[in-house]
Amino acid sequence: MAEGKLVKKGPNLNTWEIWLDKPIRGKRVLKLLPTGKHSKALEEAADKSVVIFSVAPNGQAEKVRLADETEEVCKSALSERASRQMDAEEADAPLMRCLPAHYKRGEKKVERKFINPYNFVPAPPPETKGLLGQHAPAGHHRYHEECWNGRIEVKIKTITPLLLPDAAKERAGENGHKTFPVRRGPDGRPYLAPTALKGMLRSAYEAITNSRLGVFRGHEDRLARRMEATEGLAMIPARISSDGQHVELLMGFTSGKPSKSGNGWSVPGDLMYAAWLPRYDRKHGGIARWAVRYPNNDLPQHGNEVFCWLQEFGKQRNGNTVFTYWRVIHIAREEDELPRAPSRQQGHGSHQPTGSKPRKVKGIVCITNQNIGNKHDERVFILESLDPATPAHHETIPLAPELKQA
Repeated sequence: MAEGKLVKKGPNLNTWEIWLDKPIRGKRVLKLLPTGKHSKALEEAADKSVVIFSVAPNGQAEKVRLADETEEVCKSALSERASRQMDAEEADAPLMRCLPAHYKRGEKKVERKFINPYNFVPAPPPETKGLLGQHAPAGHHRYHEECWNGRIEVKIKTITPLLLPDAAKERAGENGHKTFPVRRGPDGRPYLAPTALKGMLRSAYEAITNSRLGVFRGHEDRLARRMEATEGLAMIPARISSDGQHVELLMGFTSGKPSKSGNGWSVPGDLMYAAWLPRYDRKHGGIARWAVRYPNNDLPQHGNEVFCWLQEFGKQRNGNTVFTYWRVIHIAREEDELPRAPSRQQGHGSHQPTGSKPRKVKGIVCITNQNIGNKHDERVFILESLDPATPAHHETIPLAPELKQA
């Protein structure tokens, strides 16, 4: 038997050759002219190593198999083919070749082997037990005493140009050519997504340890969906209670839950549950010069507990108010940092004040960044009203069993 590489040649790529590792009868190349049903099998074996175990008198390779297939499996496949009736086209074919290893051959199955994603690096079989063993993930829903938790701080020095396009803000020129601005974070500096580094570290970890760092469970479940913009009006801010058994609905100054109305939702009083926090320049991207900041000019950060003055605005369309919302006009980390009497803001375009009295509240900042085009505001969830005459609404409901994790 001899070994070589199966190569497709010829001006129309219709001729097959085997480039031999060692010459046979003084030849370094053997021709192989497949016909009929064998063409598909050869396409799958192109550029792979094959073993030749029969050469015809005319110098053509007659019987070959893939180098990584055992001779026993190949003989079994040939025997199966010989035992059944072959059509004329198949019987006249000069090649009697085994099928690729991933096909089932009758009742006999080829043993599957673990393939390391970095298979050009020799790696031992993966561990099945222990820390690096293949098992269900512990999950990130809570801390585990037997597992590690922490963070990895990375400092990067760029030595070649680094492209950080902001795909959400693409612009198309007259000739259809698209341009993308540099993606920037809330602080206005160029933003490199943490997931880019996470992927690099994950790849290195999996290659070094010959294991898997991440696993998806429940492939039948939809991972995410994009809601309609109008559904956002009916979203109620919520947080898990300290006992982990309940969900606290932070309904702000809206008295009641939304109800389904046709293809959309109806909200009591058409008043949104969370307050708007002006943040971004929707036209040019990045932090707007009118973004609401703390008295020391810092930007509110995600999870900050804050004190705010709110002013009610309405969204107008064709002379009618589509919905109303509370807008943050002053924000501070401490209540005594707020002005005693808020300065009311003027309306702009289709967003106009309703004339309602401003309200002072305690809340929590929710920042999700400018992750879609034209986004202009973040949110403040209202925890409580600081005016007893106008209390904020709360509701506590049990946490659904399917959301609980042991």
